[in-house]
Amino acid sequence: MEDLNRRLMNSLRLTYNLLRRRRIQGVLLEGSGDPDDGAKQPRTKGAADMEKKQLLKIKEERSALLQEMIIEAVCQAGKPVSQRQLTGQLSVSPQLLADELGRLERKGYVSRSRSKDSLREPCVSLTRQGEARAAELQQIKNRQNAEFFKPLTEEEKETLLTLLDKLNLAEEMGLKENGL
Repeated sequence: MEDLNRRLMNSLRLTYNLLRRRRIQGVLLEGSGDPDDGAKQPRTKGAADMEKKQLLKIKEERSALLQEMIIEAVCQAGKPVSQRQLTGQLSVSPQLLADELGRLERKGYVSRSRSKDSLREPCVSLTRQGEARAAELQQIKNRQNAEFFKPLTEEEKETLLTLLDKLNLAEEMGLKENGL
């Protein structure tokens, strides 16, 4: 059952990423079309302060999520991973990745070293503390997955997985046909 939940979450994640990529590409290709998008509405000082707090909270949550994704990606690789590989795998900018790696390094979860193949290419590996955090995150993810899919029977989960796989395959084929 845990394996089915994991497969479902991976398929849902893939579906989300494909739909996100399509949306981003659509925005880039079509633009917003609304000439008033750039118009600023006057704000009160209290509203501006609240907006700043909300933006800061979103930034902190994004940072924590990206750190978890980095730990998970390095753990799954099972060996040191180049920063370039992580940038591509996580679809983040090199600067954002470097910033988050610095935070993780200060927390003691990762260490960076030079690749044996290329002295210029930094590689990331988990420390013992990072490995413990990865195991902890996996347990949390397993509990969340089980809770999320709890309302579904095993048959319904299999059906959902089949449907998501079908959507993902069709979307990937469409992206390839369009050269995206």
